[in-house]
Amino acid sequence: MFQGGVDNSYYRKQYGDPCGSSKGNSSIVVRQSKMVVNSLDNIINLYDLNEILNVPPKRFYGHKSSKDFYVRANFGFNDNFLVSGSEDGFVYLWDLKKQRLVGTLGTNSLAFGHLNEVNDVATIDNNIVISASDDCSVIVWDLLK
Repeated sequence: MFQGGVDNSYYRKQYGDPCGSSKGNSSIVVRQSKMVVNSLDNIINLYDLNEILNVPPKRFYGHKSSKDFYVRANFGFNDNFLVSGSEDGFVYLWDLKKQRLVGTLGTNSLAFGHLNEVNDVATIDNNIVISASDDCSVIVWDLLK
């Protein structure tokens, strides 16, 4: 396992990687050899800890995370998906293998959704997403209903 520090300038120097987080990081989640890092510039980075010096992180986009709010991402559904909150009040879901956004949860209305930033998310089993927001709401989303 790697011990030490790596910033985005390392990947620019080593691989010519043009993408770099410039506003700071808001959260870290580790599962086995994978690490998810949320940054404050609308990027979620997925690192392979066994290859952190050899391979740049995979990057996920679509959610909003650019202010001073801490928006967190998490692994979900047997660690095959990435789930994230967002400043726009939606929950975002990405397929990790296909590395693409597969959907969002929310409506930005009182009908059913968050009215403010979604700060944190978690999953249970293969169909439940739980999200918490600055509007003081917690929503349990059943993806099978």
